Amino acid sequence: MTGTVTVDAFEALVGSTFRVTGSWAPVAADGTPPDPEPQGSAGEDEPGPPDVELTLTEVVRIDRAGPFEQFRVTFVGPVATPLDQGTFVLDPPAGGLDAVLLVPTAEKGDVRVYTASLSVHRSPTESIGS
Repeated sequence: MTGTVTVDAFEALVGSTFRVTGSWAPVAADGTPPDPEPQGSAGEDEPGPPDVELTLTEVVRIDRAGPFEQFRVTFVGPVATPLDQGTFVLDPPAGGLDAVLLVPTAEKGDVRVYTASLSVHRSPTESIGS
């Protein structure tokens, strides 16, 4: 994570373009990368994500009581280079996140729509209805 993740940070980025630079993989506590993914049935490496740019088009606040700020963000990208559901590294980072779990949700004309649902801890002074 590159900074404090908030709904306000995402709202400030609506209309911005992000390049998908890879798939995210967890790193062990000692800093070692995870075991490599199994290879394809033909012995070839599975292809990585396509080189694609996404545009952040919408941020929807989900007001719920409690210590977490919840919101949904929507990105659009070209239908010609679709992404499967997965966690992808974005450049520049979006709203303070280096990687975001994207779920393809629709196709409209020549664009594919992706959503990400986020829940981040509020500061104690921001808690609603606690």
